[in-house]
Amino acid sequence: MDGWWYRALALPFLHIGDVTLGAEWDLKSPLPTGFTLGGAVCLGKESNCKTNTQPFIEGRTYVGISATLPEDNFFIAMVSELTIGGIIDVVSEYVPALEKVPIPGK
Repeated sequence: MDGWWYRALALPFLHIGDVTLGAEWDLKSPLPTGFTLGGAVCLGKESNCKTNTQPFIEGRTYVGISATLPEDNFFIAMVSELTIGGIIDVVSEYVPALEKVPIPGK
């Protein structure tokens, strides 16, 4: 999937994007010899995720496994800035009671 699915699964804070799924076959084998899987998730308001303005939390993970070529195996995981204050900011947009939680440094 190229692009983003905003408000995924009817959840206003969940956005899924850049999903990839792949399989490799060797013609000598009836079973797949490799897999690739990955994608991105953004938590927060749709407008914040679209414009990369805080508060939002974005993470990406991609993994590839090859049974025939081990040097082609890979794993990568990335996450945007992640702090307790940032998590509270994202969650407080959907749970108003958390807006009153004091955050040191703010």
